[in-house]
Amino acid sequence: MSDISLKRLSDDSVAVPLRKFYSVRETEQIINASHATVYRLISDGRLDARKLNGKTLISAASIDRLAAELPKAGSISKAGRNSRSAE
Repeated sequence: MSDISLKRLSDDSVAVPLRKFYSVRETEQIINASHATVYRLISDGRLDARKLNGKTLISAASIDRLAAELPKAGSISKAGRNSRSAE
C-alpha cells in the first residue's frame, strides 16, 4: 500500500499526488514563469528553496503563499499612474 496522499481535482477526473516540494522546472510550469524569474523569487525570499543532493527544491507551501499574495487582476494598478476620471 502506498503512503502517497492524493488530491482529487474538482471534476473528480484525475487524482494528483500531494507533494511538499517541486523542482525548479516544475515550479516554472506551475507558476508559468521563466527559470530566471523563479530564481529571482527565491533570491527575494518569496519562494522557499532547499537543497537535497545538490538539487534545488521549492516548497509547495511557498508556491501557495506566492499565489495567495498576488493581487487580483481587477485590482492591479501601476505606481504613479493617474486613475482615469470623468471630465
